[in-house]
Amino acid sequence: MRMLMVSAALMVGLAGAASAQDGRLAVMGEGVVSVEPDVAVVRMGVVADGNTPDAAVSGMSDALAPVLVGLIDDGIEARDIQTGTLSLRPVYADRSQVQTDEGPRITGYRAESSLTVTVRELDGLGAVLSRAVSAGGNTFDGLSWELSDPQAAEDAALAAAVADAARKAALMSGAAGVGLGAIVELREGGAQMSPRPQMMEARMASDVPVARGSLDVQASVSVVYEIEEQ
Repeated sequence: MRMLMVSAALMVGLAGAASAQDGRLAVMGEGVVSVEPDVAVVRMGVVADGNTPDAAVSGMSDALAPVLVGLIDDGIEARDIQTGTLSLRPVYADRSQVQTDEGPRITGYRAESSLTVTVRELDGLGAVLSRAVSAGGNTFDGLSWELSDPQAAEDAALAAAVADAARKAALMSGAAGVGLGAIVELREGGAQMSPRPQMMEARMASDVPVARGSLDVQASVSVVYEIEEQ
């Protein structure tokens, strides 16, 4: 993961042409901070089939309503429940059921609605998932972990990245026998969060067990130092 780049100027004393590279040393630093997430984002939905488009949509709506009511009853705020894509498509007969001289045959219709639910009380997440499934949720598209306020973790990762760059610069300049001068350029490479693997096992008879794990907040910087001959 770590990358570093040494400008040709680091070759001072080994080749005369190298000193024409402005006498600078460029390094990249990376910082990682592991934190426990405090928000879960669940992507689920409801699918229903019907003989007609109206029947499929009606069945989907009837199945979705108790899921929404159940989420509210579980303490999920309305602002944390977002309905997403609504799709309706024909369902075709299996090829083995169609005559060779017959085109695609529609046997029914399928309606689907997706939900994105933000859960902030993580101790109750397993119960929320279990009751949503019992209420009629029958598709699950993923679970992700987030931070409600990532600023502190991002700042800590950025500070660690700057320290990492300084460490590399001191090590490299010392090994090359040159002095390390002032910083002439400092750029932030951005921050990102990557979840560590978590366990989730759906069981209809009891609450869904969930292990939140941790989030790695990563930051990177590029730093250019002046090089001073000793």
